[in-house]
Amino acid sequence: MLSLIQKIKMKNILIKLIVLLTVIGCNSVPSGCVRIDFTNKSNENIKSISFTDLIDNIENIENIEVGETKTLTFKHSGEGTYQFIVEFESGKQLVEKERYVEQGYFITENIFDTIVKTDY
Repeated sequence: MLSLIQKIKMKNILIKLIVLLTVIGCNSVPSGCVRIDFTNKSNENIKSISFTDLIDNIENIENIEVGETKTLTFKHSGEGTYQFIVEFESGKQLVEKERYVEQGYFITENIFDTIVKTDY
């Protein structure tokens, strides 16, 4: 039978393990995939983002409010590129050139009023 001290120690270890797994899971990329977070740091809501890559993954992400982040995870093996077009509710567009990507990458696209900054 476990003593009270042993039970407390085990509970603390379990809590630390749960926290660690949660942190790891929040930033993980599934095997054979790429993860891109699109974060709206502009002063206007985004109507849509039209996304495409070299292997013809075509996605539309819609309705990203100011301050909101939406995540796109897609299958991708090896190296390649992707590009996207941001359309704001006003009709203004940001046409982004190709960006390099590899399987396993976790990228954040920070979308401002007139530019997009990429964090690898």
